[in-house]
Amino acid sequence: MSTMITFAANNDFFRKRKRVHRACEPCKRKRKRCSHTFDDDVSTDPTSSTVLDPTSQTKDNVHVLPETAGRNHTSSRQETTRYTPTRPIEKGRPTLRASTPPRFVGYLSPEAALRSQLRDNEGTKSDNTCGMWVTDDRKSSTKATRRAGPRSELSIRKAPERSNACQLALNAYLEAVGAYLLPPRKHLDALLDIFFSFVQPILPIVDQQEVQSQYADGRQSRLLMQTICIVACKHDKARIHLILSNDEVLPPRDFAKTLYAATIASIEAKLESDRIILIQVFALLALHCEGFDGAEQASMHLAQAIHHAHTIGLQFGPNGKHRHDDSLEDLYWCLWTLDRVNGTINSRPLMIHDQDASLNLSNAISKHKGTAFGIWLQLSQAMDKVVSYYRPGVDNASTTGWEDNFPSFEDMILDERGESVEERLGGPILAGLYLFYHAVSMASHMSKSVNDPIRETASYTRQSLSAVQVISILKTDCPENLPPLPIVPYALSLAMAVVYRQFRQRKLQMHRLRAKEEMKTCCTLLNKLRTAWWSAGAMEDLGRAALQKANRADSRDRRSTSVVPSVQQVASISSIIATTKARVPAHGYPTPTDNSLNPHLEIASNGSLSNTLTFDINGNITGQPAANNPSPDGTGSNGLGLSDSSDWLNFDYAFDNMDTLLGSAGADLSNEILNPFSYNTMDFTPGAT
Repeated sequence: MSTMITFAANNDFFRKRKRVHRACEPCKRKRKRCSHTFDDDVSTDPTSSTVLDPTSQTKDNVHVLPETAGRNHTSSRQETTRYTPTRPIEKGRPTLRASTPPRFVGYLSPEAALRSQLRDNEGTKSDNTCGMWVTDDRKSSTKATRRAGPRSELSIRKAPERSNACQLALNAYLEAVGAYLLPPRKHLDALLDIFFSFVQPILPIVDQQEVQSQYADGRQSRLLMQTICIVACKHDKARIHLILSNDEVLPPRDFAKTLYAATIASIEAKLESDRIILIQVFALLALHCEGFDGAEQASMHLAQAIHHAHTIGLQFGPNGKHRHDDSLEDLYWCLWTLDRVNGTINSRPLMIHDQDASLNLSNAISKHKGTAFGIWLQLSQAMDKVVSYYRPGVDNASTTGWEDNFPSFEDMILDERGESVEERLGGPILAGLYLFYHAVSMASHMSKSVNDPIRETASYTRQSLSAVQVISILKTDCPENLPPLPIVPYALSLAMAVVYRQFRQRKLQMHRLRAKEEMKTCCTLLNKLRTAWWSAGAMEDLGRAALQKANRADSRDRRSTSVVPSVQQVASISSIIATTKARVPAHGYPTPTDNSLNPHLEIASNGSLSNTLTFDINGNITGQPAANNPSPDGTGSNGLGLSDSSDWLNFDYAFDNMDTLLGSAGADLSNEILNPFSYNTMDFTPGAT
């Protein structure tokens, strides 16, 4: 007789029963009736969540769970082995908690009124005048604190639970997109050195001592390492270390795009649960811009970093219980400065407002005075004022920019004793900060349309001088050797925009030619940066297109001012041409572009002499050949080829239209008009050489 065994369903509906459908393991061992109920809370025992090291994965990234002693499966969730995001166990860092992190409830919320009464009954005191911190704990639903809890409670969020099949699929996807990619150890060491040498002094987003300690012990955050590599790879010294697999050195932008895709996949998969690290990761990603939507992505990452910072209350300052109060405060001010830089470069509204924070900027500047970060704070403070000139509602007709009391860079680099820190900062760091200063200076003048008259103000003069300084700095110092921060290509792009306006607005030909040469220099410098910065390449292409457009407009203006011969001059020349035409066979006319006839025509054929040919009031050809000032690309002083200037500059145009302009009688080659070409000494008979 066969026995049919029916297993009770182990689902959410069945778990609502007060009695279990089978005995738990302790009751089975004691051979007693089980009266226990299911526990909905996830155990906080570290053994209940197995975190696997990616280095111990199989080739297909499939985790193999150890065989259990028996085939009896317990229903207790405390004894269930789950798949968790693959990342090395980091010693010294808090384990995942089941409870959600504390949330901040402001006094504008009705909930705060009820909870404050409970706090008063418990005798809890608080010095926070904005609100309270509420901890969501099922075992003690009324237990809440107004002050921020330990760093682990603020920075850890609950890891999502996934089924085995979902986790296997997720692991396969993460492996396919390269979520675990990192350069080999020696190359990673070099990239970290570059980051801590050129970025960390200006923007201390991470705690250098903590990161280096964790890296030495092998318990670093993989996600943080990837974002550090994304920032450092843009430096010139990093070129030989951009290796991810197959020992192939990648271009900086390809290297960054690969790691960027890996970090986004890891973030979306919630592989990182530490809020502090997430803030650092998003802040570093805000320094990366690739593609047409790169500015939007960078702004979004900065918004995410600021969101997490506000969630854990960085704006309220240290609470006296954290080990890394100084680093967290510096992290907040890094976000504050990046908010101003992002608002300027990517044209975004500011997200951090001083009225919402307990921290004071003046105190932070005094604390870091004489350091690269302190100078960066002062420059960001100046940029904060510049942004106010571009807000909606500003009277553009009367506002010209920052006219009075503009700060001096020499005053910013003084320490607390009034001594210059130039020697301590180093060349590349100081040059990067100086570029930031001139970017603020150029943005401090509100430039109008190129068709509007120039407003000769202090801010306009300062803008022009700063553009010259930026070009000079980048011509002297290799732009690829400067700190890999987006302010470098932005300052150069601003300088190119300034000299373009000068080219379009200036009346003196000397000033226009100088501005045009400076624009070409800007394009050359941007071309050096485009291997690492997408924005630099886009601005270079835009600059060259704008230069060509300006040249065409300039050629049309110059052509419209040329003097056309009068009727009397035409009649006089026509009679001369008639005599010449009778002497020269129709089929024997020399083509004006035939350089073999006379060396003088070689000048005309490349557009040098013909660039300035006009008629004076006596009908003579006047103008000075431009052969002494050819452009580097061989397109003439205007930067345009003959095909682009056939309506005015092409020497052939004058002769092709001679019949229309002067009549059909021909030309007298003995006339002094054509003396520069020595036609009277040539033999134009057929077969003559």
